[in-house]
Amino acid sequence: MTSENVRKVTKFIVSHVVGYGTGVIVYGIIKNNVAPDRTHQKIGVATASFVLGDLVSSKTLDRSNELVDKAFDAFDRFRKNNTES
Repeated sequence: MTSENVRKVTKFIVSHVVGYGTGVIVYGIIKNNVAPDRTHQKIGVATASFVLGDLVSSKTLDRSNELVDKAFDAFDRFRKNNTES
């Protein structure tokens, strides 16, 4: 597997973990702060939490990809500096 493929796979895994975690956090915040009484309110809150989780996840995706790139770039620099002798 090439270094670029490892980077892509890492980004894929990290983005999904971060996306899932973000969705869980958003849902928990809404669940603990909103107490809908009627069925249509419950459906609305569940739908809104899903949409908000998706919106926040899309923003965290960019940041997590940036962090993965920084980590891989730092590792590549480290490896290059330690193999040049």
